[in-house]
Amino acid sequence: MKDIRILKRDHQQDIFRGEKIAIAIKKGFDSVENPAYDGADVNTVYRAVLKTLKEEGKNQAIIRNDTQYISIEFIQDLIERELLKQNYIDVYESFSSYRKRRNESRNIFISKQHKFLKAIEKLNQKEAIDEDSKRENANVDGNSPMGMMLQFGSTVSKEYAKAYLMDEAFYHAHDSGQIHIHDMDFLPMGTTTCMQINLKKLFENGFSTGHGHLRPPKHITSYAALAAIAIRSNQNDQHGGQSIPAFDYYMAPGVLHTFKRQFQQYTFDYLELFDMTDLSLIDKIDTFDTIDLNIQDFETLTKDKEKIDLIEKAYKKAENFSRKKSNSVMLKRSSRN
Repeated sequence: MKDIRILKRDHQQDIFRGEKIAIAIKKGFDSVENPAYDGADVNTVYRAVLKTLKEEGKNQAIIRNDTQYISIEFIQDLIERELLKQNYIDVYESFSSYRKRRNESRNIFISKQHKFLKAIEKLNQKEAIDEDSKRENANVDGNSPMGMMLQFGSTVSKEYAKAYLMDEAFYHAHDSGQIHIHDMDFLPMGTTTCMQINLKKLFENGFSTGHGHLRPPKHITSYAALAAIAIRSNQNDQHGGQSIPAFDYYMAPGVLHTFKRQFQQYTFDYLELFDMTDLSLIDKIDTFDTIDLNIQDFETLTKDKEKIDLIEKAYKKAENFSRKKSNSVMLKRSSRN
C-alpha cells in the first residue's frame, strides 16, 4: 500500500506504516488480562484490517495524484470493527475506552478555559502557588526561582496524569475535595513513593545499586555504610520519604560479626604471645551467637586454665572494641536525624 498516506488529527501527513497498526492492535490485546491471547490473535486482526483497508479504503479516502489520503480515525474504526467481528469483546472494549479517553483529553487540552492553561497563566503571574501546593514538598521553597520551575513541572505533570492516566471519576473526586491523591504529579514517572527499607534482607543477600553488586557486610562500620548506600540507591528509584523501621535490630548482626572477628584476633595474639597458639580454639569462637559471654562459655572452648585466663582478657578487649564501634555508629545516626 505504497500509494496510501495517513492524515493525522492535526492535519499533518505521514507515510503509511503497517507496523503502527500492528502495534496499536497489540497494545489493545496487552491491555486485557487474558492468557489465552497470543501473537497469532494480534496477527489475525492485523491481516483482516489490512484486507478491509485495501477493499474499502478508496471509498473513504481523498485521492490526489493517485495517492489515497486516509484518516487515522478511519483506521481505528476498522480495528474496532474487526475486534467485534472476531469476537474479541474485551479487547474491543479496552481499545475503544482508551481511544475515547484520548479524544476527551485532546479536547481538554485544546480548550483555552481548561484548568491546565489557567494554572500555567497564574503561575506566570506568580499568583497561583497556594499553601497546599507549597506544603506538598516541604523541602522546596515555592517562592524561589527553582521552586517556581518545579511548580511549572508539577502543574503540567498533574494535568497530564488527570488527562491520560486516571479514571475521570477519580480526578473529579480529587478536584472536588472528596479525596486527596498525594503526589499526583509523580504518577507519570511510574515510581514508588514513601516506603520502609528491609535492611535485613539486603544485608543477608547483598544487593545491586545498578552499578555493581554489594556483598553481605561483615563489620559494623560496613553495615552502617551499606545502610547509607541502600537509602541513597533506593532514593534514586523513587520519590517521597523512606525509613528504616528497626535500625538497631538490623545493625545487631554487624556488632556480632565485629565482636567475633576482634575476639578471634585478640585471642590469637594472646595465645601466640605465650606460645600457646590453638587454631581450633579460634575457630570455635565462630559458634557464639551473642556478645554477652561468661566464664562458663569460655570453658566450652578449652579446659586449660591458662588459656581461659587469656581468652577472658581477649574477650574484654573485643567486647569493649565492639561496643565502642556500635555506639559510634548509633551516635552518628542520631546526629543526622
